[in-house]
Formats: sequence, structure tokens, C-alpha cells
Amino acid sequence: MPGIFGMSAVSPVSGANRLDVRDASLGFLLYFRQGLQTPLTPGVASFQNLLQTSKVRRLQVLELGAGCGIVGIALAQLVKCDLLLTDLEDAEDILARNVQSATPAPGSTLQAEVLAWGSGLSDRSNTKFDLVLVSDCIYNPDSSLHLVETLRQLAAHSRHVLILVGFKRRHEADTIFFQRMQDTDFEVIETCHLPLPHSVTEQDATWPTVEFYAYRLASLAAGPG
Repeated sequence: MPGIFGMSAVSPVSGANRLDVRDASLGFLLYFRQGLQTPLTPGVASFQNLLQTSKVRRLQVLELGAGCGIVGIALAQLVKCDLLLTDLEDAEDILARNVQSATPAPGSTLQAEVLAWGSGLSDRSNTKFDLVLVSDCIYNPDSSLHLVETLRQLAAHSRHVLILVGFKRRHEADTIFFQRMQDTDFEVIETCHLPLPHSVTEQDATWPTVEFYAYRLASLAAGPG
């Protein structure tokens, strides 16, 4: 699928398996584009500050629920980073193919592995990550419990990690994720709402918007990243 940054990826639609390219993935591409602009932009500043680090060393980045890998691969094309894409076994083949065909930026690396939320993290997943990407993964109240537990485990090991959650709001149950994050001592440090390109018709008059929430542990949210 051609993308905003000229990338191409295999992206078969498969419903509940999350292998299709969702609106949040496209929203992330717009978010990355804003993050690369100067000066600092409200709602994106934490991400912009983190990008400055990539000029000194490679960022350590993890994507959870990567699907076909559009979001993580796009970032690896733009920023010097070691990026680990993770999802369930049903996404393993598509992730491997897209990683193989990707053209990351000089100095960047891309890898993929299976990770079930709520399970123990592998040795590779215990890297001290700078950034965790979560694209359109909060729509299922049951799985969001395990997602928050995985984020808690990651933050326990990488206390200064920036967690970037992007999603298209669908129903009231989406709020369960945010309550669980608050209960787990995560704090929202920035929010941003980005409208997607859209042609309004009588049948589809609602302009699609992707919401972004940047999280850190509450004990560190007011301090340096």
C-alpha cells in the first residue's frame, strides 16, 4: 500500500486479526510528519524532544500490536532507531515479509517477534526502550487489561519510556483502557487530535479523527524525559 512517506507494505484485510491498515496507522504517519517539523508543536512536543535524542544515539523503539507493521516501519524510515515490531502469531508472516522488504533509514534496524500481552517479556523485549507505539489496540476491553499489564512491565524496566497511544474512537468501551492506565500510575502528558484526509459525502459526513495520548509514569511525568 503506498503511504504518505512513499512506503509500501503488504496489508491484507482480515477483520478481527488487525492485519488491515486502520485509520490510526494513517494518523500516526501524520503525527510523525508533525513531529519532524520545527518549532515544537503543542501535543507533539514530547515526541519531538525524543527525536532530538536520535541525533546522538539510536532510539530503542517497540511497537505493540503492530499488525502489518506500517507504523513502526514508517518511523524506522524517518528516524535512526532500533525498532522491534510485535504482535500475535497470526501476524508473524506478514510482519516478516514487510520487515524484509522495508528500507529503514541509515543506521536503523527492524526486527519482528511474537508477543502476547500480559505474558512475561522475552529477553529482547527487556531492552530499555525510549518509545512504545500503540496503534489502534484499545478497542477490546478484555485485551486492554493485558495491554496495560504489558505496558506496566515495560515501564518497570524502562522508567523514562514514552508511550504513544493512537486510536480512532469507536465506542464507550474505549474509555476502559484510559481508566486502567490511570489506575496503573500512568499519566497523560500530552494529547493531540489529527483529522484524516477525507471526502465528505451524504453517506459519510463525519470527518474521521485520530486521537493521540502520550503517557509516562505519573512519578516521572513532571520531570525530564
